[in-house]
Amino acid sequence: MSVYLNTALPNNHPIVGYHSVLRVQDITASSSDATRPVVNLWSPDTAMLWKGGADDPYLILANPAGVSVDYVAIVRHNMGSQGIEYKISTSTDGTAYTTKVARKAVADDSVILDFFTATTAQYVKINFYQSTTGAAHRPTIAHVKLGKLLQFERGIYVGHKPAGIVLEAETIQQKSESGQYLGTINTSVWRKASISQANVTASFLHTYIKPFLQHLNSTAVDNGTPQGPIVFAYKPVTYPSDILYCWANSTVRPSNDMANGMMGFSFDVEGIA
Repeated sequence: MSVYLNTALPNNHPIVGYHSVLRVQDITASSSDATRPVVNLWSPDTAMLWKGGADDPYLILANPAGVSVDYVAIVRHNMGSQGIEYKISTSTDGTAYTTKVARKAVADDSVILDFFTATTAQYVKINFYQSTTGAAHRPTIAHVKLGKLLQFERGIYVGHKPAGIVLEAETIQQKSESGQYLGTINTSVWRKASISQANVTASFLHTYIKPFLQHLNSTAVDNGTPQGPIVFAYKPVTYPSDILYCWANSTVRPSNDMANGMMGFSFDVEGIA
């Protein structure tokens, strides 16, 4: 799991990658495996995948309205285990590209959030480079986002249980007729966290948190972008590896907590392992 900060954040408060400018027609690939087409990248589910159909493929993420964007998120991929590196470039005309994020390798196959200086470029290209060639080393990815990062107004401190430290698991304990331990089988593995904010100013909540909660609750106006899951990191500067692709377990409702109008909200999330 990795947060890459190519430009500094204002502070170490939690960050959320939820906003995405991408509609299904805005994602194209230089090549795709016949059984894993590029259209799968738009959907927020992680069961269906895109797979490059040739060595060193690339993705083009279109931003035709020129909306300001500052992050790319890549969810459920094989780049760490397969030694696949990537680079992010931008273009105003779809022909000449300028490197935005230098080519890099990743340590594992967990969620990537790459944060960079904001751009209104109409095209963002992600190039993939294999350390060894062959179909087995072509990238597979479940979901991509291109959008504007949200950073919370307040930090998260006491009581938070970091999702990146412990995996949740449903298990079956096996024992013999005589009571001897025979092993444990994990039937399901996932991550879980609680996210909370207190003393949020009303102006910040109405401007930034309201559209975030509409996305999280899947009640946002349909503009062609998928709703629901988010990419979340609770201390991106200190713990860049503690990042989660997750979704809320129930409807999130903020409350007015203080006489001066300060508000708060909290919710539980589950995420992919």
